[in-house]
Amino acid sequence: MHDNRWRRFGAAAVLSGGLGAVARWRRALTTSGALGALLTGTSIAGAGGWDWGGALVFFFVSSSALSRVASRRKLAIAVDKFDKGSQRDLGQALANGGVASVLALARATPWGRAHDAALEDAFAGALAAATADTWATEVGTLSPWAPRLITTGRCVAAGTSGGITPLGLVAAAAGAATLGLAFAVLSPGQSPDAALITSHKFHAERGGRPLPRPFSREERGVRRRITTRGRRRLRAAALGGMAGALADSVLGATLQAMYRCPCCGVETERRQHRCGSSTVRVRGMPWVDNDVVNAACTLIGAAVGAIAGALAGRR
Repeated sequence: MHDNRWRRFGAAAVLSGGLGAVARWRRALTTSGALGALLTGTSIAGAGGWDWGGALVFFFVSSSALSRVASRRKLAIAVDKFDKGSQRDLGQALANGGVASVLALARATPWGRAHDAALEDAFAGALAAATADTWATEVGTLSPWAPRLITTGRCVAAGTSGGITPLGLVAAAAGAATLGLAFAVLSPGQSPDAALITSHKFHAERGGRPLPRPFSREERGVRRRITTRGRRRLRAAALGGMAGALADSVLGATLQAMYRCPCCGVETERRQHRCGSSTVRVRGMPWVDNDVVNAACTLIGAAVGAIAGALAGRR
């Protein structure tokens, strides 16, 4: 068993390194961002399993694909508003995947094996929160409606932390649900159809009355359903993802440090604006940047995902 786990760690490192290298070549990641992909991918797939790794790949590929949509318009906003450019670095990789990595590593411990279901719910919520927040940012910046600050309703410029739009909220919900669906589809375990066949054989061996006919192989292919475990993953991701994305907006509107350029009058996350002028902090705490907010977003998503799983009952 331990040999299989170490082999999986090795394979996960090779695949994560390869994916990070391709993303670096495609300029989706910086060099440090590729290192972050290696660290998070290896820990999540190696300790959590291939289904956990597959969910991470879905998050990364879908987010990178969305970043390519109307990329020139987004680049102009990123240069003006965001502290970092469109390429994700190590800090961003760890902010989005760090909580999920810790949960995966915890799963490989004796304590984690005893609390596997809770860790799985938390992982679904954490990764769905990162997905929902990223989708909301990538799609919401293209909204034809001006964003409004989530705390006051005041209209703000596109790309302002804490600003939300109807399009961004829909994108967040879609991201959380789609990540949950992908994680659900990857769920191992016995399907309801397989369980019916097992029950049928078990009952017949004991001379009981015939149970309903089990599905044939062809019928099982047509009637394939998400397992109970998969439905729980989907629920944890949908609720945890939206909770994390909304928390991200609230934190961005309250605690995240925002600055204003004295020359251009533009509100930005940058300490130095692209015009070269040093900016002045107008709100938030100096140590709370976008990476801190993203990490808090995934942590809240993990907590809500775990609570959702606990309330729904265990498999």
